[in-house]
Amino acid sequence: MAIGQYDFKMNRRHLLRLMGGAGVALHPGVQAIGQLASASSEDAPGGVFVNQLGYLPANTKQATVRCNDASDDHFQIRSVQNNRVVFRGRLGGAVTDTASGDRVRIAEFSKLHAAGTYQIEAGVSRVMLFRLRQMLMRMR
Repeated sequence: MAIGQYDFKMNRRHLLRLMGGAGVALHPGVQAIGQLASASSEDAPGGVFVNQLGYLPANTKQATVRCNDASDDHFQIRSVQNNRVVFRGRLGGAVTDTASGDRVRIAEFSKLHAAGTYQIEAGVSRVMLFRLRQMLMRMR
């Protein structure tokens, strides 16, 4: 497929790979995105994806969990500070993410309000750290 052509049946991961391959001519940041997309295998059994900026304590908080085993429909959130489980919940029903084509479930944890640094666990998947805090970004 030539650059500039886009197959509308292609999912986001394929598009990012294509963009990453041509990214040197466009911008180094685009190439990095393509490399990240290539590094995440489509065949990986699971994955948990959170808002990388973090969450405000009073707002809606959700994570996306790539389906790997329909029998395990629970998740938990663990405090990084003391390694204690601070929240347990049940994943939403499996749906197909239109952008990636992945089967995903939503982990809803809006009832967690305490500021801190946490990790979410669903099945065998653990996610990088995320934060709950009053201010997510500061303007300089």
